[in-house]
Order: sequence, then C-alpha cells, then structure tokens
Amino acid sequence: MTDRPYEGFSDSELRDQEQRFDKWMDELRKEDDRFWNERIVSDRTWETNEDYQSILEHKRQIGEQRRKLYEEIQIRRDIRVQESRARQEQMQQAKDRPPLVPMACACRPPRRIRLTKQVSEGGPVLCGVCHQPFQPT
Repeated sequence: MTDRPYEGFSDSELRDQEQRFDKWMDELRKEDDRFWNERIVSDRTWETNEDYQSILEHKRQIGEQRRKLYEEIQIRRDIRVQESRARQEQMQQAKDRPPLVPMACACRPPRRIRLTKQVSEGGPVLCGVCHQPFQPT
C-alpha cells in the first residue's frame, strides 16, 4: 500500500497545499538563483556551502511532498474515473434491459412480480400459494 499522507485532506485543502508548495518552491528558486548571481557559491564552492546545501535540501523535501500530493490527486482522479465508468455502465445496462411487465396472482393480498414481456408470453407462471397464473396488472 502506498503511503498517503494527504488521504484525509479535502480537495480544496489539496489545492491550498499545492499552492503553498508552489510558493515555497518559487521562493527557494529565487534564493538559489541569488546565490549564483551574487557569486555566493560557484562551481567549486556550492557543495561545501552549508546555506546553499540547506536550500537544496528544502527543495528536495518540498519536491518529495509535492510528489506525494500529486500521487493523492491522481489516486482520486483514478477513483472518480472508475466510479464514472461504473455509473455509465449501469445506465447503459438499464437502457439495454427490456422493460418489465408487472404481474399479480389471485392471492389476497396478491403476490406481485415483474417479468420481461418475452417470459410472460412464454407460458403461464403459477403462484406457489394459490396455484393460479400471474396476470398482467
């Protein structure tokens, strides 16, 4: 099972969190660029500069959290697609299904059933209680 730290979040909370991650990443990118543009780090010093390494670590952590957030969003999309397909299949089956004919027997109160027209015209269907055929109502 996948670790789903955002499973309990509502869709609007997920969007808010995504916006926060985007804002944080933008701020970190600007800080990263500043380090290079102001020559605080260079090709030789970036690996040993603790402040710069801290920026890289924060970018990595936020990137990992964003990945988990996007996984949750995709899981929810997949679930919605599956639910939508299931509803569409049910609707199509309902459209394809032949109409049912309501029928009742001679019992008091009458026992009721619904049959397809083909079954009801195929011969009598007898009630097991009154032993009379079911009749269309």
